[in-house]
Amino acid sequence: MRIKLEHELIAAFTLILGVLILFYNYAYKNNRDFIKSNEGVSHTYTILNEVSRYAEFISDAETNQRGFVITGNQDFRRDYASFSDSTLATVEKLKTLTKYNAEEKRFVAELEGVTARRLQIMDNVIQQRVSGFDAARDLLISLPGKQTMDQIRNLIFRFRAYEERLLKQRINQNQINERESSFTLVVSLTGVLIILVSFFYILYHNLKSRQLAEASLRKASLRIQDLYDHAPCGYYSLDENAVITQINETLLAWTGYSAAEVIGKWAIHKLINNASRENTIAGFQAFVERGFVNDAEIDFIRKDGTMFPVLVNGIVITDAAKNYLGSRFTVFDNSARKILQQERDSFYNFSSEIMVLTNMKGELIRSNSVFGKILGYTEQEQKDLTVKKIVHPEDFRLTIRDVKPDKQTMVPLLETENRIRAKDGTWRWVCWNSASFPEQQLIYSYGRDISERKESEEKLEELNKELESFTYSVSHDLRAPLRFIVTYGKILQEQYGGKLDQEGSRLINVIVKSADRMGQLISDLLEFSKMGRKGLLMGTYNMRKVVDDVLKELNEFETGRNIEIKLLIHVPMLI
Repeated sequence: MRIKLEHELIAAFTLILGVLILFYNYAYKNNRDFIKSNEGVSHTYTILNEVSRYAEFISDAETNQRGFVITGNQDFRRDYASFSDSTLATVEKLKTLTKYNAEEKRFVAELEGVTARRLQIMDNVIQQRVSGFDAARDLLISLPGKQTMDQIRNLIFRFRAYEERLLKQRINQNQINERESSFTLVVSLTGVLIILVSFFYILYHNLKSRQLAEASLRKASLRIQDLYDHAPCGYYSLDENAVITQINETLLAWTGYSAAEVIGKWAIHKLINNASRENTIAGFQAFVERGFVNDAEIDFIRKDGTMFPVLVNGIVITDAAKNYLGSRFTVFDNSARKILQQERDSFYNFSSEIMVLTNMKGELIRSNSVFGKILGYTEQEQKDLTVKKIVHPEDFRLTIRDVKPDKQTMVPLLETENRIRAKDGTWRWVCWNSASFPEQQLIYSYGRDISERKESEEKLEELNKELESFTYSVSHDLRAPLRFIVTYGKILQEQYGGKLDQEGSRLINVIVKSADRMGQLISDLLEFSKMGRKGLLMGTYNMRKVVDDVLKELNEFETGRNIEIKLLIHVPMLI
């Protein structure tokens, strides 16, 4: 059955081929005549168009010549020169177009001569106008200029009339050829149709089975194509020149282009922004040699000019001899990740404190601009920094004491102070807060420059030492005379107390008590100077006793006066 069908097909196609060859010869002749007559029509239209252009150029040249004579404006003179050149160029083009027609050549030769005479007259008028207006005016209205222009108009009229007659003849011939070609085509198609109908029934059953198979294949192909086109990620393929050969609808929707705009026309780097385009062009050959690319971060350019961050993965397809056949790429939307990255970058870059990211080995992975500003390191220099290189040797062990890589959970936030070596060799004090994430093998740290505070603390400590020394010296110098006052006051009380009246004894007693109180004040002052090195102690104190002691002392110094003191507020017994 299959052999019989093949024989019938061969016979049918042989018959069709024979008929087609017969009609082909006839159709070829008619078509050749039709093309020739059609070219003649087009040629005549071209000549008529050039004649019209010539008339416009010569008229514009004359108009600008008159404008220059009347106004003397150099713009008219320059335009006249331009139109003169265009006129001569048009004559040369007409000579080329009419070189195969004797009658047309005669018209053009005559037109060339009269054009030269007319342009010569106008050139003379221009030259005369340069010298003066009157001579140019007389030459402008002279008879030869008018005569040559009239000759040109008459010649153009006759030339156009001849071309229009020729055009009419050629259009008529073209219509005849067109009808003959149409007739030939109809006859040919009719013959072929009759032959095709004669064996259509033979093909029907065979084609029907094939159509069923093809329909099944198309459905499967459409399912695969739909899966390809509407996948949640983008797909594209490249040839050996990185030109796009395939691209799915998802990626086209993301970028805003149509398949017709890019497939077979654009290299992939045209979809990539300028910042990474050069690396992409150079990296394509490296990709072909390596055979794959994973998680490449690229910014695509949408049709509206906006950027679109993506992650690209690709593989190279080769034959058995490792010759390049193509490549396939998957594209994933990286916008959300980029937004998070930008937020993180903003947090880093706009922070007023030092931000540092290190791994568990102490290698610097990232830092913000404050780090470089305070310590003086450039971005390139920071890539080679480690914790051990920049932390003071005396502070290094303290810095890493709580960072243990073998831990599997996050280490709580730790605070430490250490000295960091700046680029100029000086040491800067920094107060760090750090947290380690062993699962990520990363340590996040932020710090404040406390160098000025440390310098102030050192200066304050020196001042406190000087104050303590001064206070000790003053208290020692003041105690000596106080001891004499107390000693001699007590001797006076013991040896001469019986000889003194009551007021004298009271005064000596006041002297001794005041000296004792002065000694206590000096001791309290010395103790107060040492408080800067001691921590605060919480306790209770009887404030009422303090107030009573002060009032008693005031009364002792104000004898003979009746003083009444009232407390306007309640003094607590203890605080």
